[in-house]
Amino acid sequence: MKKVEAFIKSIRLSQVMLALHHVEGLTGATATQAAGFGRGHAADGFSAHDVSDLNPIVRIEVFCSDTVERVPPRSQPSS
Repeated sequence: MKKVEAFIKSIRLSQVMLALHHVEGLTGATATQAAGFGRGHAADGFSAHDVSDLNPIVRIEVFCSDTVERVPPRSQPSS
């Protein structure tokens, strides 16, 4: 059993879930709304910004059997 976890922009949720529906052997996925920050936090480990400055993201979790092959990457969508 493998666990795959990804953090994506909220605007990409529909596109990613549609792509997951086409993966053979995948039985389901969980999407959870979250907020976080990445680069740009202070050297002491605390954010230099207010908590309200967190970016909205979606956390996707997928559990699949070991037999599910790697899905080839798609070309970058034009934004």
